[in-house]
Amino acid sequence: MLPPLPPYEALHPLAVHLPIGVLLVAWVPMLIGVLDRKRRHTWLACGAVMLLIGVASLQFAVMTGEAAERIVGGATQEISDAISAHEVLANRTRMLYILTVFLYMLAWLIYAKAQPKRERMVLVVGCATVAIIYTLALMGLINTGHTGGVLVHIYGVRAPIGR
Repeated sequence: MLPPLPPYEALHPLAVHLPIGVLLVAWVPMLIGVLDRKRRHTWLACGAVMLLIGVASLQFAVMTGEAAERIVGGATQEISDAISAHEVLANRTRMLYILTVFLYMLAWLIYAKAQPKRERMVLVVGCATVAIIYTLALMGLINTGHTGGVLVHIYGVRAPIGR
């Protein structure tokens, strides 16, 4: 028999690792798609799927984090401030990744519809735009993970697994 799932507010520690892992490497098939002309659309589709999985799981991580925050609260003002900083970073990161998905899909659509003479220009402009936003989102993801780690390992904040 399988053990029971923890309550929803205790899922945050489990939920955060999928988006971190997926979004840290989702740029790889995107880059290969830019470089590999023969299988470009396959690689770009793989990058899109990874982004979508990453953003969906990121949304779930934010939702479980908000639920955990209601239970954990802040024992001190310092912990409360650290939780708030983590929450602000998580929300900014989520918005940057949503923007990344939107721009990626838009660039891919424009590229697919572009005339052969303009394909290269569309590819370069689209890739540069997505790369800039993706880099900002990636920095946000790393900082959000770090502030979450500080909450756990420095302040001892834990989700209520045993409820």
